[in-house]
Amino acid sequence: MSLSKPSRESPRESLDPEDRPITLPTGEIVVPVVNSFPSLIRVAFMDMIQADDYVSKDRLAPDQWARTHVFLDNPKTKAIGQRDRNTKSFAQSRYELVQNRLYRQASGKHPRRYAVPQNEVFEIIKAAHLKIGHAGRDKTFMEVSASNHGISQTECEWMATHCKFCTLNRGREGKRPLEPITVSRVWERIQTDLIDMRHTPDGRYAWILHIKDHYSKYTQLYALKGKDSEGIAECLAMFIMAFYPPEILQCDNGKEFKGRCFIYFLILGHASQPSLYYLTLANSI
Repeated sequence: MSLSKPSRESPRESLDPEDRPITLPTGEIVVPVVNSFPSLIRVAFMDMIQADDYVSKDRLAPDQWARTHVFLDNPKTKAIGQRDRNTKSFAQSRYELVQNRLYRQASGKHPRRYAVPQNEVFEIIKAAHLKIGHAGRDKTFMEVSASNHGISQTECEWMATHCKFCTLNRGREGKRPLEPITVSRVWERIQTDLIDMRHTPDGRYAWILHIKDHYSKYTQLYALKGKDSEGIAECLAMFIMAFYPPEILQCDNGKEFKGRCFIYFLILGHASQPSLYYLTLANSI
């Protein structure tokens, strides 16, 4: 028994019909719904796992898979050579045939699972990835390994990375460039944030309000029992009475910095016109 390799088609011949643009009678070209795994992706994947230097720790090599099937189908078959004897021993102790399908026996936390031959790896990963709605490498691997043995997480990652649907819907990687904050004087901009100390509270005090002037880097800390907006507004009032009303109050978009805090700064409008500046991408100063 031998496993045949997939036929090598030219790139033009290997394109699935649904991958090709459709020309309407009007001359308009329509691109059909994306085929997540066209034939070219399958050929590339099979080239990878069939390469001489590719190693799969769990999956049986094609010749071992075939001999394991033979030994279980006919236990009286004689092994030829030491490697073949090892294969027969391993087959009888770790594998079993169920309706002429090869399964890895249950062990530890894993139930009995289908022993995937090399030529079925692509289709099994593809089916699992589509079934879970293109959820990514980890969930694809979980879906595959639940009932199949011999497919690695690396192979699931390759498939998820080369899925055309996932590629088209994947957001741009990386963060947007940081924009420097420019100030020219003290109290032009103060930055506020809450520090969560609930893991090491001091009595009933479990939060710290951190207020810092961006120009001078002067910092003031206030102990808080909770993170309600009333307590934060009182601390900000004490800071302003001790120093000066800022033009800009920078904070994150947390609800504790709204409500009473915003009303309080509106009341201060006669002295200066401060504004709340919400920095939604950062939660620290």
